Amino acid sequence: MTDYGGKLRNNLANTPARHVDNAVIVDARVGWEFKNLNGLPINSKLTFFAKNLFDERYLTYISNPSAGVRIAGVGDSRQIGVQFTAGHVGDRACV
Repeated sequence: MTDYGGKLRNNLANTPARHVDNAVIVDARVGWEFKNLNGLPINSKLTFFAKNLFDERYLTYISNPSAGVRIAGVGDSRQIGVQFTAGHVGDRACV
């Protein structure tokens, strides 16, 4: 999945000095589903995932200056993980 955020302006006046630059964020997920593994009535899933795969540095917003201080929100950094779920064939946990 790719998420593209175009230029955003973060105030009511839409002044160019307050825009947030473009960012392309790439997420990935790959997984395997196992049903009745070794004849057991168990379904399971193993999934590997990455959010912000290329560790793009980006701002999500820039606030209005308050007492001369401007605050900006920083986007999430790269996250990589593994997810495993398992359940009895009759359960809905692994559907």
